[in-house]
Amino acid sequence: MSTQSHRKNYAHEPFTQTRNARRRVPSPRQPPIHRLAEGTLHRAIVSLPGCMCPQDEPLHERVVFFETRLLTDHPVDHLQKLLALAWCQNTNGWAKRGYIYGVANADDLYDQGLSADLDARLLELGSNGGSIRYANPVRVDLFVTPLVKIRLHEVLSSIKGAQQ
Repeated sequence: MSTQSHRKNYAHEPFTQTRNARRRVPSPRQPPIHRLAEGTLHRAIVSLPGCMCPQDEPLHERVVFFETRLLTDHPVDHLQKLLALAWCQNTNGWAKRGYIYGVANADDLYDQGLSADLDARLLELGSNGGSIRYANPVRVDLFVTPLVKIRLHEVLSSIKGAQQ
């Protein structure tokens, strides 16, 4: 069986649910999201410049997922170019000015995360008094391959449901 067809089988399998909605655990046959990536999956926080912020929000942050071909690619440079095209902005120097920060690959996020669900660890932003703080699904941007996007949407939906 080819790797590509093997990946396709995983994209549509449902997650098994535990009693606690926050502890969504993928079925044992479903690989972690980063294994579906064609390259290396990264997550970054992007703080929008004032000219891009909604009027009632002087500080607006986005959680951005994107892929690079190799782990050795320069993810920040790649993201700046990607955002320049997607958002029609000159993003040169955004990382140096602090607009792009917290860039991490999926392996690091899995290692540092606290959630019982490995995939939910990709969306963790921290913890507060024993509870895990996740990214707001409406502030997440996905610049990833289709299979990764499908799975991230599934995890985002479960987190959105748990936060309501």
